[in-house]
Amino acid sequence: MTEFLETFREADYDDWGRSYETVKDGMFHWKSSRYPDYLKDGDSIFESALGSVGNEYVEVSAAKADAVMSNVAPAHGQKGVICPGDSANLYFVPSDAFDLVFTGYISPVLDPLHFGKSTNENYDRYTMICKSEDDDWKGKKLNQMAQDAQDDWYGRWIAEMARIAKPGVPVIVEQVSPPYCNAEFDWGGVSQDWFRDSAVNNTYNW
Repeated sequence: MTEFLETFREADYDDWGRSYETVKDGMFHWKSSRYPDYLKDGDSIFESALGSVGNEYVEVSAAKADAVMSNVAPAHGQKGVICPGDSANLYFVPSDAFDLVFTGYISPVLDPLHFGKSTNENYDRYTMICKSEDDDWKGKKLNQMAQDAQDDWYGRWIAEMARIAKPGVPVIVEQVSPPYCNAEFDWGGVSQDWFRDSAVNNTYNW
């Protein structure tokens, strides 16, 4: 962990192909123009999938986040608890507890139809499904099943964020991938229309 603390600022950040410092510089304006208006001294922030108080889906990432916040925490910040956890099932976090809840990125379900093959083999199959002809009802059905599973995952993740936020405070999703069939270079996600429809219909009790 000592080596990680010495090198993390210049090492590749997650799978983005850019360093932590580069990503930080790129996101500073957006964060600094939107978060401060909703926060005051003493407020608590929860980040779903990494934060000063929060959970991280990958255990090793939780350990790294805890090390960073314990050793090089931002000025005036105070580290809470960081632990491994399922962002769509934060049963151990009380409701109505935080002044701002956010996630930098909702990690999509990589194999929503449970093919169980290698990553490349899985994506070859999903690409074929995306390219199903109009008269291929099986392909169309599989595509809808895959997207329904993705939608449900995103919906449950955000529902947990909304549950643990105090009434009326921001719940922020910073980055979202589009559906795989709309962007085969990405890992899959949900559409902008899905967000609107889910909120209007209260599909996930946000």
